[in-house]
Amino acid sequence: MLNIPRTVAVICPTGEDAAPLHDALHAASGVAAAHVAVLTAGNGPLPAGCDGLFLAGRRGFSRADAIPQPLLAAIANDIPILGIGWGMHAINVALGGMPPEASPGHGPSPDGGALKNPVFLSPGGKVSFTIGGSGWVNVPCAHTHGIRDAGRAPEMLATAYAQDGVVEAIERPGRHWVIGVQWRAHAPGEVPRGFDNVLLAFLERAAGI
Repeated sequence: MLNIPRTVAVICPTGEDAAPLHDALHAASGVAAAHVAVLTAGNGPLPAGCDGLFLAGRRGFSRADAIPQPLLAAIANDIPILGIGWGMHAINVALGGMPPEASPGHGPSPDGGALKNPVFLSPGGKVSFTIGGSGWVNVPCAHTHGIRDAGRAPEMLATAYAQDGVVEAIERPGRHWVIGVQWRAHAPGEVPRGFDNVLLAFLERAAGI
């Protein structure tokens, strides 16, 4: 079991349930309810002593969405940040990128499940190092919107791509720990082996490991 961060803040889009995100944190490292601060729709300041910010959502970040203020605070204070889906898009916009575009062919499937798409993991990045591999991998995806290079924030590197050019992972280079991915890293049963390591690495960084 990992060392437990003092507090991990969680943000999901309005209308989505944050309980699965809390459950994933608990399953990954034993983070208890008392150590998770759910920030409704991203309102309010980061809690005192916050060690990490976890943002996730199934839908795309829209032009009507406000950048969560806790995200801006976490960036300014160099707090570890992990964004999944909507959370990845929010990170990109917060750092000067554009909202995502529609990404046909990335899901969901007609039955509401995930589609498997080939994704290229760039060697040498934090994401591929964390997963433990690089090159082409089939990854389940069910996102309707995605970032392309033209809309990527200047400070962020794209370190995973789908065949059609949709960016599947972004990361802030250097000593910063800011990562966004399209796959559901908090649902290890849905992703290839190692792809959930991104969540574990986030919690390790938040715990000061």
